Amino acid sequence: MNNIPPELHKYVEILLSHGGLWIYLIVAFSMFFEYVFPPFPGDVAIFSAGFIAGDGSASVMIVLISALLGSIAGLTVVYVVGRKYGRAILSRRKIWFINQSLITKTENWYTRVGAKLLLFSKFLPGVRFALVFFSGIAAVPFKKALTLTAISCLIWNSMVILLAFYLQRNIQSVYRILSTYRIIIPLILLFIILVWIIKILAKRRQAI
Repeated sequence: MNNIPPELHKYVEILLSHGGLWIYLIVAFSMFFEYVFPPFPGDVAIFSAGFIAGDGSASVMIVLISALLGSIAGLTVVYVVGRKYGRAILSRRKIWFINQSLITKTENWYTRVGAKLLLFSKFLPGVRFALVFFSGIAAVPFKKALTLTAISCLIWNSMVILLAFYLQRNIQSVYRILSTYRIIIPLILLFIILVWIIKILAKRRQAI
């Protein structure tokens, strides 16, 4: 395992040192924490699990199931918090660009098209938590939010785990692609948010 990137090597060692049932529990809790305590590196954990499953140290099917169950548990907690306390949390925070008007617009946006975005939520590192959280605030029906997000989690988790499982010989290249994706997407989203904020400021100045 000397050719494994350092961060991945650490997680592989943790999983192998515990072994057995603990591998699947660690996978499940990692995916849970990824939603509840972002930016916890859940993808690294399931990639590591897929890697060790490739050499027979774990069952790839149970790894897949554990990852999905952990994701579902995490997104359920985030949705419920958003549904029950989201509006109060956003209203109390001293963030200048978050106000009642923005919250109302977000709710309307989710009512029209936002729920569909949950199908791609797992593919958007950096905002996975926010999309589920705001779906709760927007009162997207729980069954709908859970189904769409669970499908997204199933597809993404399967891609990451099976990629590590089948491509162990190219582990450096595969891990580098995954790491680059995790960096580029948040940067693109940050750029979009900055442009959006600039437009809001420009409109406010015109209104003065």
